Amino acid sequence: MANYPGALIPVVWAGTDWNAGDLADGSCSVVTDVAGWYGTPGLNGNDVALALSDGVLRGSKLLAQRDITLSGVITGPRAPVLAYARQLGGLAAERDEVSLQIGVNDGSGSSQALTCQVRADTGQLQVSWLNRNAIQWQVVLTAADPLLYDAQPQYAALTVPSANTGRAYPRQFGWHYAGMASNSASMLNAGNVAAPVLLTFTGPLASTPQVTDGTDSIILQNLIAGEVVFVESDTLAAWAPGGATRASYIQQGSRPLLVPTGTTVWSLYATGTGNVALTWQSAWA
Repeated sequence: MANYPGALIPVVWAGTDWNAGDLADGSCSVVTDVAGWYGTPGLNGNDVALALSDGVLRGSKLLAQRDITLSGVITGPRAPVLAYARQLGGLAAERDEVSLQIGVNDGSGSSQALTCQVRADTGQLQVSWLNRNAIQWQVVLTAADPLLYDAQPQYAALTVPSANTGRAYPRQFGWHYAGMASNSASMLNAGNVAAPVLLTFTGPLASTPQVTDGTDSIILQNLIAGEVVFVESDTLAAWAPGGATRASYIQQGSRPLLVPTGTTVWSLYATGTGNVALTWQSAWA
C-alpha cells in the first residue's frame, strides 16, 4: 500500500480514519482486516419449483444486506487509546446509520473511495486490551443497501425550456409520444451496476410533469409554485418536506428509473418555471 497517497488506505467510519497510522496525539491506529467490503452480499433468487415440469419459475431476485467486519489495533499513550476505545463503544451503540468510506488501491495511485451507510447491528463489538497502551478491536457492520457507491455525488438539473414548452403522453406500458421540447441531462455511472437517483421536483410544474429515459418514466401530479417533492427513482417512494410518504404524488404509468452503467440521457417534459434536480452516485456490487 506504499504507493497509495498517505501510505495507508483510508478506512473512515463515522468521520474517523481508523487506518490513519501515526497520529498527532502519539497513538497509532491501523486496520488489520476488512471483510465483506468487496464480497458478494447474500443473494435470493426466489425461484419457485415446478411440480409437473423440469426447472423452476424465475422469481424476483433480491440482494440481502452487506455485512462488513472491521478489525484493527490501536497503540500509544493510555489516554488517547482509552478515548478511542470509548469512541468505538459509542459508535457500536449508535442507533442511526453513519458513513463508512474505504479507499480503493488499484495500483494507479488514484484517490478514489467507495462509501455506504452502516451501523453495528447484529454483531458485537469486541475490544481486547493487549496491555495498558494497546487495544485490539473488531466490529461487524451492516449496510442495509448492499451496493457500494462513489464517495463523490453527481448532480444535474432539468428545467422547462422557456420558449417551446411541451409535454409527453405516457402509456402504462412505457411508450410515450415526444412533446415539442424538453430539457435533457447526460448522466454517467462509472460503476458495474445500475445506480438509483434522488429526484427533487420543485414547482410550478404543470401538464403532468414527467422525467424519462426514453423507455420508462416517472410521472408526477402538477406542482404549484414553491411546492417540493422528493422521489427515489428505484422505489418510487415520494415525500414532501415535513411529511410522510405520499403515494398520490406518483401518477399511473410510472416505472422505476435507474442510471445504467455508462452514460444515459434523462429528459423532462412539463410546462411551468420549475425544475427537477437529480442526485446520484456511481454504484458497484
